Amino acid sequence: MKTRTIITACSIGNFLEWYDYALYGYLTSILARVFFPTSEKYSALFNTLVIFSVGFIMRPLGSIIFGMIGDKIGRKAGLIFSILFMTMPTIMMGILPTYLQIGISAVVFLTILRILQGIPIGGEVGGIMCYLTEIAPPTQRGFFGSWSFFGSQLGFIITNLEIYAFDTWMPPSAFEEWGWRLSFIIGGILGIFGWNLRRRLHETHAFQYVINHHQILKSPVSETFKKYGRQLFQTFCISSIGSGAFYVVYFFSTIFLTEILQMDIPQTMLINAGMLSVSCIFLPIFGKLGDRFGIKRLLILSSIGVVLLPYFMFYFANQREVGLTLLFELVLTLFLTLNYSLAPAFLWKIFPTPVRYTGVGVGFNLSNAILGGPAPLLSLYLIKLTGNNVAPAYYFILLGLISLIPFLQKDRVLQEMK
Repeated sequence: MKTRTIITACSIGNFLEWYDYALYGYLTSILARVFFPTSEKYSALFNTLVIFSVGFIMRPLGSIIFGMIGDKIGRKAGLIFSILFMTMPTIMMGILPTYLQIGISAVVFLTILRILQGIPIGGEVGGIMCYLTEIAPPTQRGFFGSWSFFGSQLGFIITNLEIYAFDTWMPPSAFEEWGWRLSFIIGGILGIFGWNLRRRLHETHAFQYVINHHQILKSPVSETFKKYGRQLFQTFCISSIGSGAFYVVYFFSTIFLTEILQMDIPQTMLINAGMLSVSCIFLPIFGKLGDRFGIKRLLILSSIGVVLLPYFMFYFANQREVGLTLLFELVLTLFLTLNYSLAPAFLWKIFPTPVRYTGVGVGFNLSNAILGGPAPLLSLYLIKLTGNNVAPAYYFILLGLISLIPFLQKDRVLQEMK
């Protein structure tokens, strides 16, 4: 199987999963009115974002389950099962009765489906990073690893454009009544095609070596926690930008612009799609730059940018300075992209092959569960608590500082990295 075909299969499968997952984040305002119609606006948004966060709590469990599959059976098997188990909950989201139809039971079922979505997603991202960096030539790990997030970015873009189209072409009442369901149903059906693409992948040479030399561990999960705690912590920290900061920019920003600053939904969707398109373009470019100039150096640069820029983005947004807001959001998008284009190559380096699928997945998803899922919720809470619309910037700054921690440690592997 050609390398280009392998990257395409991984990216498309990742696109399909994250397309489904992104819908909930972008439809937060609609879902808040559909499932919490009797609540005050902030309370409805808060409750909806709590359920959004529940899916993230399940992601570490998913990374453990699929880590066992990926490190014991194979990388290919882990990727096939992750997309297979994502499809059904997504279709069911599209046919779920609302609060007005079945009352509080609708909220319960919505929460259960979010849990079921979170488990396979926990095995997806770590598996993609592991697979692509293992098939990469030694001098191109940054470039190959950068494609790990290309499919997810594309999924977010298509979701933005799809919601923009539905919201533009449908009457608001129709979109709120049934139009939002279409995206979930379409995503579930597309998941079947993603599963078929994954079946054509071959196993990585790195894992095949582990099989041939009888190095498969009886319990890669317990081995990871016993011997690679430092690496798990480093993964948690370096993933803080790709988890927490990502969801503040691309999820909470839509809530911020529509609910706080009263901008039109189609306008915010187009802005998000534009920023994500820029990110997609620069992912492989930054991957090549990392291979040439050093993964570690550029990751540090990314962290510094995330510390310095968010305040200005939220400040100018609050002042309704659209041009300056978009400028700072664009530059911040580039710093975020720099981080998650090079993070896979960084994580490949710090974990050995027998525990790589588990280690990368668990560390990354713990970061997502603790820092990423609650990010939109915490951002909204900070605004309500302080009365200051700029307050979410401080959470951003915290994430940037956390991502710098691994580079302050005395670690032989990190010291050898450029």
